[in-house]
Amino acid sequence: MMPIGSAVRRSLTRVMGRIEGAAQLKTGGNIPRLVAVSKKKSVDHVVSAYEFGQRHFGENYMPEFLEKARDERILREAPEIRWHYIGSLAKSQCKNLAALPNLWMVETISKNAAAKSLDKHWRNQIHGSKRKLKVMVQVNTSEERNKSGCLPAECLDVVKHILGNCESLEFSGLMTIGAQENSVRCAEDPSFTNPDFETLAELQERVCKDFSLSKDQVDLSMGMTADMEHAIAMGSTNLRVGTAIFGSRDDGIYAKESFHEPSTPSPGIAGHLNLNQLVFSA
Repeated sequence: MMPIGSAVRRSLTRVMGRIEGAAQLKTGGNIPRLVAVSKKKSVDHVVSAYEFGQRHFGENYMPEFLEKARDERILREAPEIRWHYIGSLAKSQCKNLAALPNLWMVETISKNAAAKSLDKHWRNQIHGSKRKLKVMVQVNTSEERNKSGCLPAECLDVVKHILGNCESLEFSGLMTIGAQENSVRCAEDPSFTNPDFETLAELQERVCKDFSLSKDQVDLSMGMTADMEHAIAMGSTNLRVGTAIFGSRDDGIYAKESFHEPSTPSPGIAGHLNLNQLVFSA
């Protein structure tokens, strides 16, 4: 057990080492955006990561997100936080979601109705910059019944709807969770090609071709703790990492004083890491 701040800083350094090492092996060497998944974690965890330079945070559960995004300490001590909503999204949730401070991206649009509702409610909010809300289309690449997301065959229709009908939304890319067994196999077998990542990369090509977009305009949100290196090799530009930063989760918010440091290995760490440069990638 160690203080939350110390453990989070050490874990973030290890994660950024893994990301930097994998990016250096890929042509271009661009550093993907790191989204620290803080679900079921306390405000102390969020603030500790923010103080170390992390800016992008992801939340899965709507009730917890509604509370955490409005938390007075986070608003005061993490004023430039960029929240990503990465949980299932229903049309009925869009009004509350659009009203949250510092909402930067919604990664889980999978139906035209949800996109239409979010567009309406974001437009009705008084946001000082009047900026568009970044959104991704979530694709159920493994086509599992228990997974959220549109089917690969439906993806282009949802993208078309956002681009053509949602003036207050900015289409920013594609997201997948994928099958757990594929993620596990990635970690165990370096020669394995994750079919979920492969499908999302193919859909990126089709989206770019059909809607005259560059790859820089279509992010790929794929890769988590177990398979982030493989995801980077397959073209990920947005990683959603929780356990490797904050430790394993239990059924409730962790105690504020301390927690078990993650034991995730950290290959590829070399020299001093400029964490601010790495995590502020747009």
